[in-house]
Amino acid sequence: DIYDISVEELEFVTTHLLNTNLSLDKIELVRLVARAFGFQKVGNQVDTIIYSVLGNMEQKGLITNSEGRISLAPAK
Repeated sequence: DIYDISVEELEFVTTHLLNTNLSLDKIELVRLVARAFGFQKVGNQVDTIIYSVLGNMEQKGLITNSEGRISLAPAK
């Protein structure tokens, strides 16, 4: 269940994927994060949680969103 996964774990996997790929389409990133936790399909609950985590990461300055492409924010 997506609710059993901590925000920190979701952020860690997101960061790892972006380190590996430099930038990803937001929809693709959501799908890859979901797959990393064993979800084969991205349903409403999974989608909502991961989008929320991405929004929080962007607010914290950890990632940037440029026209739907997500990348890690430059180190400060």
